[in-house]
Amino acid sequence: MKKIIICFTAGILCMIMSVVYTNSVMADLSEHLLRLHIIANSDSSIDQEVKLKVRDAVIAKARANNSLSLEEITDTANRVLSEHEFSYSAKAEYGTFHFPKKEYANITLPQGWYSGVRIVLGNGAGQKWWCVMYPPLCFTQEVTGELDDSGKNQLTAALENESLELISQKDNVDIEMKFKIVEIMQNLINK
Repeated sequence: MKKIIICFTAGILCMIMSVVYTNSVMADLSEHLLRLHIIANSDSSIDQEVKLKVRDAVIAKARANNSLSLEEITDTANRVLSEHEFSYSAKAEYGTFHFPKKEYANITLPQGWYSGVRIVLGNGAGQKWWCVMYPPLCFTQEVTGELDDSGKNQLTAALENESLELISQKDNVDIEMKFKIVEIMQNLINK
């Protein structure tokens, strides 16, 4: 009976430590990364194409200005829609949104709740597109991007060592286990 109580207590302690660890990593990532989420009007090929044109225009403007307000993002998206003669409009909002796991060449972000900008085109019933606006990890080509030295420096300055280590190492079994714990706990928290 004593062994059962010890095993049960150890299991509870591991669960508590996992929740604390997960919350700590996700809070750090959410606080220091700004993600972009664009939702197409529908899954039609023309709506998906204009979604990518909106993406390209917003990313180009953000890079040129070093930042954008929600009004500028909305105006940019609506300009693209108007130029391509779409009858619907775009709406941009800032908030905390759930994002799926995203893999780049040299970092992997766990699924979870992140600060972000969401652009909804028309009805917002189509496929989505995601990236990280800050540090800049928005790649407009259909390739896996790699964080450049400037982005690495921004991440290093912003994130705690544990969070940075977690997202930037892919071949370390210990890191993979920690990453899996974050994903499992996020799934449990979301349910």
